Amino acid sequence: MRYAGLASEVKQNRYLYLRFPFLIHPQSVRHASPPGETGMLVVDSVVPDGPAHKHLEPGDVLIRLNGEVTTQFLKMESLLDDSVNHKLELQIERGGKPLTVDLTVQDLHSVTPDYFLEVSGAVIHPLSYQQSEEEDQCYQTREAQEALIKAPSELRGDACSGGARLFAPLGASEARGRLSIGEMARNFRFQCGLVYVAEPGYMLFRAGVPRHAIIKKFAGEDISRLEDFISVLSKLSRGARVPLEYISYTDRHRRKSVLVTVDRHEWYAPPQIYTRNDSSGLWTVKQVLPVDSPLLSPLVNPIEQDLATNRVSSCAAEVTAMEQAHQCVGQEPMDGVTSMETSCGQIGDGQLPLDESDAGTKKRRVQGDLSADGVLLPDCSLHEPREERLEDSGTETETVLRDYQGAAAAASNASVAERVIEPTLVMLEVNYASSIGGSEMVMLGTLGIMHCYTSGQVHVPSSCMLDGVHSQHFFGTGVIIYHSQTMGLVAVDKNTVAVSVSDVMLSFAAYPIEIPGEKSTTFAFCCGSLLNSREPALRRGDSVCLVGLSRSLQATSRKSFVTNPSAALNIGSADCPRYRATNMEVIELDTDFGSTFSGVLTDDLGRVQAIWGSFSTQLKYSCSSSEDHQFVRGIPIYTISQIIDKIISGADGPTLLINGTKRPMPLVRILEVELYPTLLSKARSFGLSDSWIQALVKKDPIRRQVLRVKGCLAGSKAVNLLEQGDMVLAINKEPVTCFRDIEDACQELDRCNESDGKLTVTIFRQGREIDLLVGTDVRDGNGTARVINWCGCIVQDPHSAVRALGFLPEEGHGVYVARWCHGSPVHRYGLYALQWIVEVNGKPTPDLDAFVAVTKEIEHGEFVRVRTIHLNGKPRVLTLKQDLHYWPTWELRFDPQTAMWRRRTIKAQST
Repeated sequence: MRYAGLASEVKQNRYLYLRFPFLIHPQSVRHASPPGETGMLVVDSVVPDGPAHKHLEPGDVLIRLNGEVTTQFLKMESLLDDSVNHKLELQIERGGKPLTVDLTVQDLHSVTPDYFLEVSGAVIHPLSYQQSEEEDQCYQTREAQEALIKAPSELRGDACSGGARLFAPLGASEARGRLSIGEMARNFRFQCGLVYVAEPGYMLFRAGVPRHAIIKKFAGEDISRLEDFISVLSKLSRGARVPLEYISYTDRHRRKSVLVTVDRHEWYAPPQIYTRNDSSGLWTVKQVLPVDSPLLSPLVNPIEQDLATNRVSSCAAEVTAMEQAHQCVGQEPMDGVTSMETSCGQIGDGQLPLDESDAGTKKRRVQGDLSADGVLLPDCSLHEPREERLEDSGTETETVLRDYQGAAAAASNASVAERVIEPTLVMLEVNYASSIGGSEMVMLGTLGIMHCYTSGQVHVPSSCMLDGVHSQHFFGTGVIIYHSQTMGLVAVDKNTVAVSVSDVMLSFAAYPIEIPGEKSTTFAFCCGSLLNSREPALRRGDSVCLVGLSRSLQATSRKSFVTNPSAALNIGSADCPRYRATNMEVIELDTDFGSTFSGVLTDDLGRVQAIWGSFSTQLKYSCSSSEDHQFVRGIPIYTISQIIDKIISGADGPTLLINGTKRPMPLVRILEVELYPTLLSKARSFGLSDSWIQALVKKDPIRRQVLRVKGCLAGSKAVNLLEQGDMVLAINKEPVTCFRDIEDACQELDRCNESDGKLTVTIFRQGREIDLLVGTDVRDGNGTARVINWCGCIVQDPHSAVRALGFLPEEGHGVYVARWCHGSPVHRYGLYALQWIVEVNGKPTPDLDAFVAVTKEIEHGEFVRVRTIHLNGKPRVLTLKQDLHYWPTWELRFDPQTAMWRRRTIKAQST
């Protein structure tokens, strides 16, 4: 292989006639050229700092190489290949003047990187010189696509001379085949060896660094080589936020600045270097950081003292830099994501209004659920002065907050409701990384309650997009519903924070600051509104004020009227099962701000009546065509009021570390049955008696409906008792007309000490009234807490959206394939998502523990016989070859004792 800074920088000019025939006779050109060709080779560009730099210039006409007339690329390449590491004489013409230049032909391998860094899913390597005249076209050819599949799956891209392509390892478990555009050094005149981002991964993608970026500065230090980047990285600790500057080939003269947040959780393996081993044909991997590097130390959630005083000034200085931190919201997730299965607060003390986050488009940013500290007394009214409370503490932070809020109020012509609600609003940006993100939020029903130390900007690592989440990046508005010196809670719709595995950043409306949610915050917000949980429910025609935040954190409000206070949601299942709101009544308004605006509904005094939150559904146009659709509706506040009480007063559920203190989280008792309403007029046609119709009308003269069973969640205690089409008439002899009646009956079981957790349900089935004793289920609302990556597929326990389809394999249902990675063994052999692994090598795998025990016995390179059952019930048997070199088996598990996600390697190839 050869590289003279010339081979790919010359072009053939078929219509160039030399003005000085004494340099070379036209007859010589004709003899040296094939029939019909009369052109010469002309220098098109020169690679900076290459062998031809400052010797050749664009426009130079090549006359002879080593004394031979050369008019064709093939002859020139042959001469270059025979002269690697030797001098080569070039005779050229420049502006009519003859010149002779001696150049050393450099080995192409010396400027093609044979190693790369993998950190947080990102692939970073020295910028190489590449020869690929039609890179973009080659990307689309069938041959290139087949090469990506047939080549070693973990390898990604560099090209080499002659049109041949070499593949570089993408890395262990997060690898996906992709060709990088390596011709940047030649076509865009970049110096070889610069720090080039082939794949941004999670950490850089979250900051807004695009593919093909050149890193110029990191954490305040200049970066010219990959070793410089590694040196800076080794000094950082988990959770650190540092600036990064980069340039791109599309805008090479201007640097862009972003703020990079180092992963707090162990979504990915520690940074490691992959090096090509030409003798074995493999890419060997080794840890790149020293053992004493802060980045290798696990992050613990310590109690931070005086955070309001010490943190505010430093974070406020970062606000400007953070404005550019997420410019690439529309950037597509890494390959394979779209092909994989994607997969309430009441206030006890210091109550505040609720606000929910927006549901944006399919790719949404979640900008910060920020929790605030409690300044409100439990019995404070809307018009009580706040000066006394501020003077009591007398801190500098409180003074700054008071001045900031006073200036904001004076500068705006806001309504009473807007002024009251604005200090409690929080903008969230949610990104789901390729690993797994923060479980610092308690997800309940359609609402998520986020502890104030959780970031409002939610990022989900693509390698761990669990529970069917369909995107990595979400944004919306949340509202502070509780605050104290040790804990803050922010309410946000579950469509914005769909899973607990995510990173969140919070941006406050009441103070210019952006912080990660895992940090405890003690800001004194002057909030004047209370959660209006004791007020009567909204009725049709009621006037409400819709208040929320714009993307620039400006409070926005408008007057609206309730058109339907109890509209039953009916959201169908998506192609890939994911969270959908069920058994829920929402509020509809005559006017709003569109499908991406969320907030709260208040009365004229700013008392919260409902959450204005987002919902997601999938519109199906045909069997193979569908589109994600977002819409917004009001969520009554009673849906979260009881849960807030349990969190504040202390529950009897599993403990979770919050700001250094272990707090018991509440357990929720539910009837795992999906219901839908039917008008009593239709129920009469099915044979429902007049006596029951009169009883239901008397119970609820507004709705005039009866609830029917749509299906039971597989594995629930209601299975085999309730059937599709059953009409639920009463529970414990009390008529039932809406979803809230069932929720209240379940909660009553918790208050009854002698209860066995069962409800007496009166149903109407096929003309008969039947009394059944139906058991209820208890859930913690935390979602999936464990995931395993085996051979490139993500397996987990089946989440509720899968169970809602009503099917679990009898052979075992604890190993559900949620996602798969491009180029992995499961990709090559066809083990895709939406199925359960029930046997491995003839051994049953009913749960994750059994699955780990079986797969640990399988060595590298062995063939594995896998039996699966699809969601449609179809069984299948396939064989795949395990690759522990590039695809080790690892586990990610949430540790409630430290409130962190921990990564553990289960089995890798022995070295």
